[in-house]
Amino acid sequence: LVASDAEVDIVFDSIDADGGGFLDLNEVKLAFQKLQDAVAEQKFLLRTAQESLERARRRLQVVADAVSDGETAFQAEIEFQGATSRLHFSVRFGLYLTEVGRTA
Repeated sequence: LVASDAEVDIVFDSIDADGGGFLDLNEVKLAFQKLQDAVAEQKFLLRTAQESLERARRRLQVVADAVSDGETAFQAEIEFQGATSRLHFSVRFGLYLTEVGRTA
């Protein structure tokens, strides 16, 4: 850890609550408690960010799966259309009537 003299003085002065120029045990304990609190807060923020990232990843996977399913369904429809276009007219007409009956 590299710090300038001015940075060290700022940190020291923030810990030296009574301004005596020396750190007593209570001031050191308070400084460590503040550090522990800061670490706990950072751990909480990190955990929250990781959970948010995981939720976003799961949502993205759902979207990717839906897109993939849509592409698969679209390709199947194209193949179905190609296959049915080669069928005899009476069979195609029967398929058409079946489809119309489903949507009515």
